Amino acid sequence: MFQCDQCGKCCEKVGSSKLYGFLADSTGKCKFLNDNKCSIYAQRPLICRVDEMYEHYYKDSMTRDEFYELNYMLCNVLKNEKGN
Repeated sequence: MFQCDQCGKCCEKVGSSKLYGFLADSTGKCKFLNDNKCSIYAQRPLICRVDEMYEHYYKDSMTRDEFYELNYMLCNVLKNEKGN
């Protein structure tokens, strides 16, 4: 299972996504992010569900460990961006 540390950085940047930008408020943050917690967690979109996203789209093209590594790498990029 993907170990998310719930930093919220991906939720803060959802406005930059071409596919999921509709989730963003006027600041670019997810409109469902409240007090750094997801207010629709049980019904969150597939993009927010790393393990399900892997099963649905990536299991035939890479291992789960490779997919996790890519996700952890992106997490670190978001955490290290200027202004964070």
